[in-house]
Amino acid sequence: MSASMAAFFKRPPLLTRLFNRLVGDWPLLGGPIPLSQDTFSGLFDTYPSFADFLPLAGYDPETGLFELDDGVSVGAVFRLGAADLEGRSPEKREAFRAQVDHALQLLPTDDELYPVIVQFFLESREPVNIADRLAAATPSAFRDSPFSQAWFAAQREHFDMMCAPRGIFDDERVRLSGEHAKGWRAIEQQIHCCLFRKAPASAWKHRHYTAAQRFQNMISPFVSSLAAAGVRVQRLNEEGLRQWLLPWLTPDVAGFARPRAYLKAAGALPPRA
Repeated sequence: MSASMAAFFKRPPLLTRLFNRLVGDWPLLGGPIPLSQDTFSGLFDTYPSFADFLPLAGYDPETGLFELDDGVSVGAVFRLGAADLEGRSPEKREAFRAQVDHALQLLPTDDELYPVIVQFFLESREPVNIADRLAAATPSAFRDSPFSQAWFAAQREHFDMMCAPRGIFDDERVRLSGEHAKGWRAIEQQIHCCLFRKAPASAWKHRHYTAAQRFQNMISPFVSSLAAAGVRVQRLNEEGLRQWLLPWLTPDVAGFARPRAYLKAAGALPPRA
């Protein structure tokens, strides 16, 4: 029990306990003490959360867009895979930067009052166990064999070692505050791109387009230009957004070593009714 919960259920003063037993509100001798009305109501209190500030109201699988909390506006979330520039010449990298700059310029800028907002988030995350991906892609006739199962188990064990907080071995080239070597561990650099436009219904009116149709037209040139530059573009649905944000919103999940373990055990979101 947390300190705040312990304080919430703290033992009442002696006089209060004696009075409640004498008037019959509590058992005279022993027995469980019933909750007061305030204590019972407090069990259902909600506390401020960062998730309360997310401007999302829902997701439309037909359009692939998230509905914002004003009931009118929409947005989209993408996961971007870095272009393959490893070992490329400075000229190639400069050309890629020019392509990305051109893609950004394709976003509409004609409405300064209600612009299209683009946000990029770069982070280092624990990668998904490659053994699980390989197992899912292997035909069942081979996946279920004793040899395959033993190989997948060995890969999972090795992967868990690489993702451990201290890493699989100490990297003597990097030291933390001069005390001990930094552990070498596997990380995956993830890039997410959020695009949205928040505007009243009157600002969305354009010919016979809905807000979703107009927004798709606004961002399509930008998304296509990124893909043409060699960036892998994956549009996220509500399950993808959950996989991205839950480790940030709930870094400590009771009963699980890491948020990813909880996500794996919980499975995908249930289908909409």
